[in-house]
Amino acid sequence: LVKREHKLLKDFTEVEANPFANKYFNPKTGLRAGNSIVIGGNVVSLGSYYIQITAGDPAQSFTVLFDTGSSNLAIPMLGCTSCGKANQFNPSASESFKTIKYNSTACNKCSPLDYFNDVNKCVFGKPQLYSQSDCGFGITYGGGSAALGGFLGSDRVCLDTLCVSDMIFGLLTEEFPNASFPPPQDGIIGFAHEYNACNPTCSLPIFDKISKDLGIPNVFSMCLTPDNGGSLDLGFIDNNKFSGVINWTPIEVKRWYNMYLLAVSYTHLRAHETGRNL
Repeated sequence: LVKREHKLLKDFTEVEANPFANKYFNPKTGLRAGNSIVIGGNVVSLGSYYIQITAGDPAQSFTVLFDTGSSNLAIPMLGCTSCGKANQFNPSASESFKTIKYNSTACNKCSPLDYFNDVNKCVFGKPQLYSQSDCGFGITYGGGSAALGGFLGSDRVCLDTLCVSDMIFGLLTEEFPNASFPPPQDGIIGFAHEYNACNPTCSLPIFDKISKDLGIPNVFSMCLTPDNGGSLDLGFIDNNKFSGVINWTPIEVKRWYNMYLLAVSYTHLRAHETGRNL
């Protein structure tokens, strides 16, 4: 369960039991504004989880790896020769697709606004030129073990019935190694912080945009099984999927979901160590 609004708790020693219950779910039904989305995959044989999305108008369907360690949405572009047998997005088939141009304001946003007063200060370098006029996109994963490259575009994107227009995402023309995403996955969808969505152009992550445009609370939760997928709840907490109370802990780094580790317990043994992030 992740709540991403600012000033959640006063400091890392403070733990509150369900302080946002009335805001995010109905005590009787657990339901609030938002959607519950089916998660596929497992950690046993595939090692990852994925969800279904659509992009474009008319809609084109994709299966994307659900990743809480990155923040970009990226899917293969039609004609990508290193993307394996993945479904590929055809911009020409969408009436609402727009290419992000290199000289545009969107391409030249290179710093999340909540980090620096100087919006011209680039976090990860200046915007990249792709081809002759398009805004480039490049990102590495796993310490450099995988890399994606291409350009940025915008279009209508839907997670179930939660749809936003002008969503900026990466169109992949290169994957390293080839076919980086194992079937049935076509691409990747990132749910980490906006700071992580600068590659090098900064764009609003998909759920941040859904929350902003549709007025849905910026909270999501996952109910996962080891071998049979699960569910992703966007904008609400379903209290039918857990027992007891929710204890909240602050996020230490506004980039990934780092939590301050106080102790680790295994059966009757307890190892106490302060000052570590998990």
